[in-house]
Amino acid sequence: MSRRKILIVDDDTDILTLVEKRLSIEGFEVLAVSRGREVIHRVGAFNPEVILMDIMMDDMDGADVVRQLQADKTASAIPVI
Repeated sequence: MSRRKILIVDDDTDILTLVEKRLSIEGFEVLAVSRGREVIHRVGAFNPEVILMDIMMDDMDGADVVRQLQADKTASAIPVI
């Protein structure tokens, strides 16, 4: 059985590490990134079932990332929290 995949995004490394560890303990496969632009470049290869994302980040805010994801046919189906 394959593990469920979650992409987490936060520019606060402490929060990113905490959430990544907790989700990994719960059995999820986690990809943690600290920049919104990384989401756009890595979402296709990782193919997460859900994206947990901070709304305010240094390089671009979460709303901008969501707009770019919605423009992509495959990524637009991934729920973003």
